[in-house]
Amino acid sequence: MQAFLKYILIGSTGLALVTAAACGDDDGGGGGDDDDSGSGASGAGVPTTTTNMTSNQGGSSTTTNPTNTGGGGPMETECGDGVDNDGDTFVDCEDLDCRGQPGANCRENDDTLCGDGIDNDGDGFTDCADFSCSRHPDVTVCTETDCGDGNDDDLDGDTDCDDFDCAGDAACDATLEQGVAECSGDLSDTDDDNDGFVDCADRSCQRSDPACREDTLAACTNTVDDDENTFTDCDDFSCQRSAAAADECTMNGFSETSLAGCMDGQDNDGNGFSDCMDFDCQRSPVTGTLCEGNAVSCSDDVDNDGDGFTDCNDNACRFCPDDGVGEYSAPTCAPCPEN
Repeated sequence: MQAFLKYILIGSTGLALVTAAACGDDDGGGGGDDDDSGSGASGAGVPTTTTNMTSNQGGSSTTTNPTNTGGGGPMETECGDGVDNDGDTFVDCEDLDCRGQPGANCRENDDTLCGDGIDNDGDGFTDCADFSCSRHPDVTVCTETDCGDGNDDDLDGDTDCDDFDCAGDAACDATLEQGVAECSGDLSDTDDDNDGFVDCADRSCQRSDPACREDTLAACTNTVDDDENTFTDCDDFSCQRSAAAADECTMNGFSETSLAGCMDGQDNDGNGFSDCMDFDCQRSPVTGTLCEGNAVSCSDDVDNDGDGFTDCNDNACRFCPDDGVGEYSAPTCAPCPEN
């Protein structure tokens, strides 16, 4: 098993390096990316150093405060008493000591916790301003409710038609390329919103026209590049990571992304890594909390892979090396800083 290096904080001396078992490696897989460019993406191996181990910052990418030891010296023993028990100036869920502690409940990942006006996970961002709310697949309260009021209703940084929640909304007809007529119908073949992407290659079409999505079993077995990202059927990440098609893609050796395929002890895609050692399993949205690495398992305040690091403090959820090689950030974690 290969290993990677993680930073921990030791008292006032600053950063130190410790070696931790790698949760995955270069899976060498192809597949369509999630953006309009349609470029391929794969795991790229784990370099030997990183300086960007951070907490989940819903909207920014700042490094963890160097005095928040989260493991060195005294421990925060009570995570809900409003007291700085270990004297490091961080209280309860603000302290990394509390992450993953049984009963600490340092999470913000459901409709109740994302609408109570409290920063439940102590990361400095509250409710829909926290990525663990706004980008969590099971949270429904963080959506742009009015696409023409000039307000960022869900606090995700995008207002009205700039927010993908508004794709398909009539208020955005004049500004977005959307709907069957403009995307796959008679009025197609034109870049209607002048964003450089035409028809099904445009994400506003993928969100508003079912014919432009490649995430159903039918679309993932029809030998057509439905979303026009140059990847077809199970070669496309959108098929591999679709609940409807993951079993099909795993069974045929294209990926290892289905729940069954990620717990069968087999290297289904032949890349040398099986189950939760494979990036495909870690990052698949259909494996739930089986592995650490997707939107759900990176925001549940549980150390799912048992490596001593929880959620976005785990390299499986957020890995930001200085050289950018192999960087990854789960949807519910802050993006890596631009290099």
